[in-house]
Amino acid sequence: MADISYTMPAAALNEDTGVTPPPVNTTLYRPLPTEAKSKFTNELYIPLFTPDIWSMFNLSAEDRFRLGLVDTNPLTPISDDEPRVGTYQFKVPIHKIDKYTRQDGSVGYAQVICPVEMNNYLVQVLNRRPLFKNPTCSHCQASAKAWADHNAQWDYLKETRGIDKKGLTPDGYKATVNSDPILKDSRNRAHSFKVQYKYVLNVFDYSKFTGERAKAEDENFTHQFWFAPWTVFTGLQEIFEQDNRDQLRPFFDHNDPDGFQIIRVIKDTMACTSSNLRDTDYKVMKGPKVKLDDAWGTYLTTLENMADPSDMLLLLSSEEMALYAHPEQSMNAPAQTTAQPPQVSQQPPQQPPQVPQTQVQHGPPPVTTTAPTPPPVTTQQPPQVPAQGPPPMTMPTTTAPTPPPITQTAPTPPPITPGPPMPPSMTPPVTQQAPAQGPPPMSQQVPPQGPPPMTPPPASVPMAAPAPDRNPPAGDKPPGAVGSW
Repeated sequence: MADISYTMPAAALNEDTGVTPPPVNTTLYRPLPTEAKSKFTNELYIPLFTPDIWSMFNLSAEDRFRLGLVDTNPLTPISDDEPRVGTYQFKVPIHKIDKYTRQDGSVGYAQVICPVEMNNYLVQVLNRRPLFKNPTCSHCQASAKAWADHNAQWDYLKETRGIDKKGLTPDGYKATVNSDPILKDSRNRAHSFKVQYKYVLNVFDYSKFTGERAKAEDENFTHQFWFAPWTVFTGLQEIFEQDNRDQLRPFFDHNDPDGFQIIRVIKDTMACTSSNLRDTDYKVMKGPKVKLDDAWGTYLTTLENMADPSDMLLLLSSEEMALYAHPEQSMNAPAQTTAQPPQVSQQPPQQPPQVPQTQVQHGPPPVTTTAPTPPPVTTQQPPQVPAQGPPPMTMPTTTAPTPPPITQTAPTPPPITPGPPMPPSMTPPVTQQAPAQGPPPMSQQVPPQGPPPMTPPPASVPMAAPAPDRNPPAGDKPPGAVGSW
């Protein structure tokens, strides 16, 4: 079993809030149901994981230079007194881009990491080091500019027409905003550029494992990552805190002798319409503890087997982000090239193109209206303009050591042996055979195959961390029951 403990700081436990969809990612977990007027109890095992092995923190020297990242992994402990980050959730600040140009030339939705807020989270909450050397965020700046325009227009309406937003009813406030082109446009711009948060969980779909949820014919049972909603995040936190008060083992414990704690997430879409699932309700509660054989127990608690969300949390340079903060140029923005840690190039790094700051436009052009022109925004001091974050942070002078190597192939689990006796409805017979390491369908047996050997880069270029082999054990029937309780 993995030797890892929970080290996430308490401050980190504090909202989640036309175009082609992003490519389907089979490691992205999607709870059932996916349609309106339905309900399903999703059963999950949610273990501790270590985000320092994610590829976004282990990019090549070339990519770190191009993206303006620091030279070392910001989560790697720099002393014996600093523990490794072990957690069941990780908060990632993102900006949504609706018309993002992908590597294949298609245009669609993307989630881009906010440099300013990411550094704030790593440094101020986790007490680690920053990821970006000199963080700036054109999207945060565009959102702040839009709120300034919005507040200035309210001031203008108060001065010229006597409309004070503080004296309006909620319906009156909404009607005023929707009827005023400047108020409506500035509000929409502010929301479109604002920072949002993704709460990343690592999950193992026990419902699919036991047959309560259907799986594809050639699908393997693997760890997945879930961008959990705010209600699930807070529900898990309540369970964790209550167990801690009661001096019980936490639900994410890798080494509980009583078995793996199943978490039930009830997703209810009964109040939703067929075209809108906004009113989805989630409830989180503890389920049973289940015992699995040694092969699956080892697989589920091997840190290197756990899912990496880096492919769906993009990193862009400040120049690329500035282009997407300007709507007219969004369709012509360069394609993202760092969704995955690429092979280290044999060519020296190229200096990225510089975009003069004075040419970067924040937000769409002003909306043409017949209403009188409001006074210049620069003369206003609107309240409640979102903060821009602290000034650029510098790295500590202490050099972080190289993170421990990650094996490319998960250890071969031992032959599956029957676990403790369980009720007949819970434990079907288990085929006695050695689990395979490759990713073939569960119904087939093939010789174990590891990944091809990696060609190391030149000694002068630090090597990106290799991607771990996350293939699970194989077998005609998984150790687990088909049924419900």
